[in-house]
Amino acid sequence: MLIQTELEQFPLRWYGVEEFKMLLEQVGFKDIVISADYEYGRYPNEANQMITFESVVDNK
Repeated sequence: MLIQTELEQFPLRWYGVEEFKMLLEQVGFKDIVISADYEYGRYPNEANQMITFESVVDNK
């Protein structure tokens, strides 16, 4: 028997690889490296790959 329930919103946004790279550039990141499945610099080409973004921030 259900006594109590709670509903919580969980906003989620999906970005393409180049879209996300562009957002990083717009907020000051540079030298962005995109890697697939933890292979440095290997660009993702399948939907099920783990994607990693590495970069630095220019604090000037």
